[in-house]
Amino acid sequence: MEALSGGGDVLGAIVAFNEENKERREFSDVDLVLRKKFMGEMIQLGIRDDLEEPLRSAALTALRFVLRERSETSELLTFERVFKLLLISGIVSPQFSLPENLEEKVQAILSEDDTFKYPSIEDDESCLEDEEKEKAQKEDNEKALHVAESLPALDKQVEDLGEPWKSPYSPALTAEAAKCIVNVITKHERGGAIIDALNILPHLLLQLKHRVFPKEARFAYLRLLLRMTFERVLKLRLFSSSVLNILADVLDWSLEDIENPAYSGDIEECLKVIFSISIPLGPLEGPKEPREDQYLAFKQMIKTFQSVLFLPKEPRYRRFKASTTQALINVPARCTELFDPEKTLESLIEVLYFQVDVAIADESRSAEALTPILLNLTSIAKAIPRSRPILKMAIFPPEVFQIESQPSIQAHEILEKGDSLASKLMNFMTSFNMAVKHYVNNFFYIILEEDANELVRLIGFGRAAGLLATLKLFGMDKLAEAQTGRSSSGSSSSSS
Repeated sequence: MEALSGGGDVLGAIVAFNEENKERREFSDVDLVLRKKFMGEMIQLGIRDDLEEPLRSAALTALRFVLRERSETSELLTFERVFKLLLISGIVSPQFSLPENLEEKVQAILSEDDTFKYPSIEDDESCLEDEEKEKAQKEDNEKALHVAESLPALDKQVEDLGEPWKSPYSPALTAEAAKCIVNVITKHERGGAIIDALNILPHLLLQLKHRVFPKEARFAYLRLLLRMTFERVLKLRLFSSSVLNILADVLDWSLEDIENPAYSGDIEECLKVIFSISIPLGPLEGPKEPREDQYLAFKQMIKTFQSVLFLPKEPRYRRFKASTTQALINVPARCTELFDPEKTLESLIEVLYFQVDVAIADESRSAEALTPILLNLTSIAKAIPRSRPILKMAIFPPEVFQIESQPSIQAHEILEKGDSLASKLMNFMTSFNMAVKHYVNNFFYIILEEDANELVRLIGFGRAAGLLATLKLFGMDKLAEAQTGRSSSGSSSSSS
């Protein structure tokens, strides 16, 4: 602030601030009055067309950093300032103008009791709902669907906008403004309401469809779309549109930069958006039958998914493969014949191996790391019985199937002392994270041909008991005997 008020090296001061605070997520230790003054100055420097681009770009970067935090600064996000950021970002056309009744629209949005907000992906770890929460969510979905169906179709709104436009600003400035808009909608209620009132979604889709914006801004455009999917009404409108076809093209475009660290993150962001929008087609909320346009979108995306999964088994490609497994969750059953079954299964087993290590290294990431891959492999095992022995042989050490002649040795003890993939996975059967616990248990049960006795023999009665109780599999005395591999009748049989 001294450089700003004293005529010093303003650009140098802002660049130094950015370097010092690039990893900072909150500024609560800084006086609010000072924060407001700094934020106001950065906005002014960033949106002034008469200033040099390096100064404007640095100011927008600083603005983006301070916008990361929810704070009492929303009054600085005036209509004119937010609109100017949208213009610089290329998200709205230079011919677009502010509506006269914007204040009324913003106030109406802010006064709504329920905006049908979805939790963020980070907050929604379980993917499972208790009965009461599920009922409330169903009611919210019904209300949101009623609202969404009363609004104009997104595809028609995109068409009515006409031809796409190119931002007159440099790629760097366009990208920084777009990143600021992401933080505005994410962290500042009034700023988000302004963007909602301006009906920015059709503009964003038009630009994504024609890809006329610089790829420096691609990540921010995709992140903005992802944040919009957290609002139920917008998500339902998106699902009813041709957005998956647009994203199929954007994914192919992004994949061209997989070897470029500056842009490779765009691939993961695109896959997150695809997953979020397509949830109604998958097991978490559906599955619904895809429309023909959605089927064609997945037909195109499956080729891309496979090209990512079939990349060399090198650590640098792991994050792309892991993100792809999340998008695979919602692939409609109609599309499964489009996969190369053997190569795809082999690749998914590879993903399971390194995602288990991620979960072990940081248990707080266990749901994120394990849920998508386990959902996919369990679905494959259910649908394609011949995959079960392949999966069983891939994760269990061979010695657990070769101990019948050694009655003093129990299979679950071999696993407990070993370091096979099954040994690592079985520790998550008692995880405090209910989603992880559920999906690991279910995965073991399915690949073991839904044989409760075999599950107990290999995993141990203690770990298996929770799942067996959930499945209402009785005869626990016989199942306990199965742990030793010897039932009272001298043979193993499935419990029912």
